[in-house]
Order: sequence, then structure tokens, then C-alpha cells
Amino acid sequence: MNVDVVVVGGGISGLTAAYQLHKKDSSLQIVVLEAKDRVGGRTLTLPLKTAKGTDNFDLGGQWVGRCQPHIMAMLEELGLSTCVQYLEGKKFMQLGSDQIGSYSSEIPSLSPLALIDLQRLIYKLEWMRKQVDIRDPYQSDYGAEWDAITMDSFLKNQLWTTAAKESIEAACRCMFGVEVSQISVLYFVSYMSAADSLKSLIEATEHTAQEYKIVGGAQQVSQKLAACLPQSCVLLDHPVLKITQRDNGVTVMTENGDIFSCNRLVLATPPNMTNKIQFDPVLPSSRRELMKRMPAGNLTKVIITYKEAFWRKAGISGEFVTNGGPSLSSECDRGPLCIVYDGTSAQGNAAIVAFLGGAPAIQWRNQKDENRKSAVLKSLSDFLGPEALNYLDYAEKDWGLEPYSEGSPVCSVGPGAMAYFARGLRLPFQRIHFAGTESATAWCGYMSGAVQSGMRAANEVLFHLRPQALTAQELAMTAYGPSTQLLRTKRKQRSRTLIKVTLGIGFVVAVVIVGKRITNLVNENCEATIKQYDLIVIKFSNVENLSPQIIRQVSKEIADLCNDPPEGIKIFPNEEDITDIQAQIEGPSGTPYAGGLFRMKLVLGKNFPSEPPKGFFTTKIFHPNVASNGEICVNTLKKDWKAELGIKHVLLTIKCLLIVPNPESALNEEAGKLLLEQYEDYSSRAKLYTEIHAKPPKSLKDTAGILEETSKNGQDGPMAKKHAGDKNVLDKKKKEKKKVLKRL
Repeated sequence: MNVDVVVVGGGISGLTAAYQLHKKDSSLQIVVLEAKDRVGGRTLTLPLKTAKGTDNFDLGGQWVGRCQPHIMAMLEELGLSTCVQYLEGKKFMQLGSDQIGSYSSEIPSLSPLALIDLQRLIYKLEWMRKQVDIRDPYQSDYGAEWDAITMDSFLKNQLWTTAAKESIEAACRCMFGVEVSQISVLYFVSYMSAADSLKSLIEATEHTAQEYKIVGGAQQVSQKLAACLPQSCVLLDHPVLKITQRDNGVTVMTENGDIFSCNRLVLATPPNMTNKIQFDPVLPSSRRELMKRMPAGNLTKVIITYKEAFWRKAGISGEFVTNGGPSLSSECDRGPLCIVYDGTSAQGNAAIVAFLGGAPAIQWRNQKDENRKSAVLKSLSDFLGPEALNYLDYAEKDWGLEPYSEGSPVCSVGPGAMAYFARGLRLPFQRIHFAGTESATAWCGYMSGAVQSGMRAANEVLFHLRPQALTAQELAMTAYGPSTQLLRTKRKQRSRTLIKVTLGIGFVVAVVIVGKRITNLVNENCEATIKQYDLIVIKFSNVENLSPQIIRQVSKEIADLCNDPPEGIKIFPNEEDITDIQAQIEGPSGTPYAGGLFRMKLVLGKNFPSEPPKGFFTTKIFHPNVASNGEICVNTLKKDWKAELGIKHVLLTIKCLLIVPNPESALNEEAGKLLLEQYEDYSSRAKLYTEIHAKPPKSLKDTAGILEETSKNGQDGPMAKKHAGDKNVLDKKKKEKKKVLKRL
């Protein structure tokens, strides 16, 4: 079966990717391959017996909040509503000992010393997460240091009280399904950074992750996304066995022998499941190493329904945090539970939702079902009273036993693995694009992160197949967008000594002095040519052909670009002629153009914006889509132009062209042929052009020397007749460069 795109994984992330692709261009042929007999991934909604008959309850992902814009926008688009998580009444804590304490305010029922201890830790963690860039956490100033420490060691070093430590342990068991000894400090603070705060992660108050529940169940998100796709687009019971990539496309083989061919593939499987697929060629080492060190958590979720919410009548919220309490089994260290909430449905059907996570989930998994059930009910009755034993229905889901998930709620990262995190999770590999909530940069591990990562992967595919369908904002969130390109070089450690600070101040002063000198030289040299330049402007400007409204619009956009330029792009506005826009683009890292500075210009015609601007590189560049005269060929400047597209969109598209050339529409046929047939030769030639024509000055001193020589030579510059000797030397150097290029 031949299609345009194959999506592997029918959870929220994979179906969001398929939905976005179909919405952007319904002519794209898409197939979604799901290994399970249902869609939904790590969400699962089942009917349970209630006082009013049956009602739907979530045994997988459940909560959303206004702090999660991607999932909230998707719910609105799909027509799904939410209800508020019930929190009124007393809450319970069983931390530091087996004694149960209650509280009604926002202050937990801990000892004063434990409260101070816990608050001090939160302040510390909040400072730490602000030091981390979620796009590549390891590149932070403390990345390597924090990645080498487990959360367990960190907590032992930071905390004095057992109660404070156990509160974080209980949160980790529920959030990650692991013990604090299994994750690194860097991963923990990165997870916080993706959610903006620890409070957002662990609370159920306003603007936090547990603020709302989805009416009717969270699995509806996947079901409705699938319903928006063409019939027979989603294929269930199709576990993928092997993915083969070649120059002309991707071939996917399933375990039942079906074969699918496509142009691009979106892989939206959890990291622990990706490792079970064969790849030819093999995935990059960063991805393989990360998958080895990113296991899924152990989490069991329990839903218990009752005739009525008796705890509410007693003034109890139904929320409590526990270290497990005493164990009823000699084979288990503690009781089973860690976190409990009121699980009453939007229809008012009473229920309690409880979690077993980390080591307790593993230990109690090995007990008989009836023994585990008795332990859960006994623990609930310790908090809620004997009425907790009189239930209507009882359902539990051990996600560690779920086929093609083998764990929940998220795949977490152990110590020493964050060095592979950014490259291993998000960067496309040839024609494969990676989705999944773990790869999100906002709310990773949550349904919102699943939506965000699915959108990103879909937009990366569109960049190759339908670039005209993308907006600048959508492009910016992809691996090809300047605002989301990885931090390529590690930032230097902060200076901590007076000597370093003094040296830094001295350097700044030197830069200011040299900068002033350069500015003076530039001004002196430019004043002599302004009159001549004005004549050129008057002769060639299209300003008089543009309406005042368009002039104001263009002027505003240029001013905005100067104040807040896209990453790696610098604008040089022409105050005399706004139709001549000069720009400088930094060669993207990881390409043959890395390290180069490429000057270009956009020329706005008299019919702009009805017609696209013309783009030219004024710096010589060896590129399939750049002609010998510098003209740039990209669809945005041709058939795909729209009047609402702005200058920023054009500049971002041209920068992306340096990352991913399009040999199918080559203006430089030689470069296009080399790119397709002999990439190493193409890369060497492009690097040589970059080295010769696009290398920036080595230092301010070099720049000052050039400008000083220009000023000394007067208005005509160093190429005046009285310096014909210098001209001969430069001509000789140019000839030598041409010989080198011909030899290549």
C-alpha cells in the first residue's frame, strides 16, 4: 500500500499528527498503524456500575488544566467539555510516620520543621528549573553536574525531615511511576521547567495540571480525532515490525505481514516501545542510547464507585497523600497507595480514584488480586472510614501489564542519560519524525504534551511535503525553525571570582572603545558616498508605487524585526528605501554552511504584497536553490506566495532552505545533482564556498583594520586608481580561488 505519510501509534500524539496533516491538506494520503485493538494509547475509559446505572471513568490519563494550552485548545476544537476536580473539605496526609493528619487550609498537616524544610526545597527547585532550557537541558550551566545526581541523593542532602522527603517521593511515584532513586535531578527540574513550576505539576487547584476532568472520559480525545480522519485511515491490530528507509522513501512492515510505502513517517510510540522495532538503517546512537536509559514507570490506577459520596457529607475532600502506611503483607514494605482523589463523575456518580506507583506498585503486582484489593480498601477505610468498604464496583489497571505500553504514566530518564535527551527524542532522522508526549517541550508526560509533539511532527512533515501550508509560527516550533534549534554549544560556567569579573569588565570596556572607533570610521566613510547612494535610491526605488498603507505595514514589520530578530537572522533596514531589505543569515549548525555569514536582500516590487518579493543572496553560495546570480528559488517566493505572508516568514523559509535544500527545483543543477548522488562532494564544495566567501572577520581588530584602510583611501576606497597595485593583488587571489573551485 502506497501512501504519503505513515503514522505509527494511535494515541493522542499520533492521531494529532494525522489530524493536523489532514486538516492542512486533505489530499494527503495518510495511514495510522496502531498495535492495540483500540485507539487512545495511555488513555482508557471504561463503564463502571454506579447508583444510576453505569458511567464512564478513566483508568489512564485523566486530568487537564488551563495551564495546558495545547490540550485545552484541542478539547474546544473537538467539542469536548470539562468539569472541575472536587477539592472542598478536609485533606489527609500520612507522611513521616504511620499517623494520619488532616488539614483544611492550603498548608499541609506537617510539623513546623517539616513545613520549613519542604518550602526551602521548593524554593531551591524553582531556582534550579529556571536555569534549564527544556529544548536541551544538558546544555545548561549545571547540566552535567545535575545529571550525575539522583533525586534520592539530592533530597538526602537538602532535607532534614522524613516527612518532607516522603512528600516528594509520593509525588514522584504518581507523576513518573518510579522511585526518586531512579531519576536524575536534571530530568526532574527539566520536567518542572516544561510545566513552569512544581505547583503546576502536583496540585489540583486553579491553573494546575489536575484542575479539570474531561466529561465522558479522556479516551474520547483519540476517538474523536480518529473520527475526523478518512474512513479506514486508522488500522488497529497492526504492530510494526520493521521500518526501512531509502533515498526514495520509507517502507513499513507489520507483524501480520502487511507492507506500507510512504514518503515520510511519524513515529509516535513511547520510547520503551520504539526499541522493539527494527530499523534499517539503525537509529542514531543518541536515540538508541536514550531508549536504553528511558524505561516506562510502574503505575496502577484504581477506580472504586459508591452509592453516594459519603466523604463529602462528612466534610472530606477525598484527597490525601500517603507513604503507604503499614503493610498487610510480609512481602511488601509498605501499604499500596500513594495519592488519592475524589473521582466522582460529571453526572454526580460517586467514586474514588487511587494510585499505586513505583516500588509499591511492583511489590503489590506480585500479590493475589484479592489480597491487593483488600489492601487498597483497607487503606482507604483508614482515611475515609468503614463506609469505604461498601463499594458498588471496583476496577484497576496495571499499566505495566498493558501490551504495547508496558508502563505508565511516562518514560523517565535515569542518571547519566540527559546528554542524549534533546537529540534522541526530537531531531528527525532522515524521513522519520518523532512524536510522543515525552518529546514535548511543554507539559511533557501529559496529554497536552502529546498534542504539542504531534503538531510539531506533523508540521515537520508538511515542511517537506506541503511547505506552503505552514505559517511562520508553525514552522518555528519544528526542528527546522530557528527558535527551536538546539543549543549547539555548551554555555561556559558562570564566573565566580573577582578576577574573572574584573577581566570581564575590562573586556567590555575594550569592546566599547573599539566599537566607537569602528562606528566613527564607518560614519566618516559613509558620509562621502551618501549623495551618490541617494541618486541610486531615487532611480530604482519602488516606494512611490506602494500605497501609504503598505508602506506603513512594511515599515512596522521591519522595525519589529530589528527589535526582535529571528534567531540567526539580522536585518539591515534601508531608511531611504523600504523596498530594498538587506539581511544577514548565520549558516545553520550541522550544515555545510555552518560558521558562515550570508548576506541577502529582498526586493519588494510595485505590486507587493499581491506579488512576492524577489530574494537574492549577495554572498556567493553553492546551493541547489540559488542561481549563479544569487536568485533564490523557494515556493514561498513563487507559486505558494500569499499576501498575508510577511517578511519574517520569507526570511525563516530561506534560512530553513539552508538546512533542507530542495534538489527537485534546482536553479544550480550541478549542486542539485551532487546533493542527490554524491552528498560528500556537494558538502565539500558548499563548505569551500562558505570558507572563501562567507567567513566572518576573525575579530573586531580585523574589522577595524579593514574600515581604517577604507577611510584612509578616501571616497573611492581601496580600489581607487592610485592603489592599482592592491587591486592586482586582490585579482590574483580571486583567480587562485577560482582555480581551486574548478579543481573540485
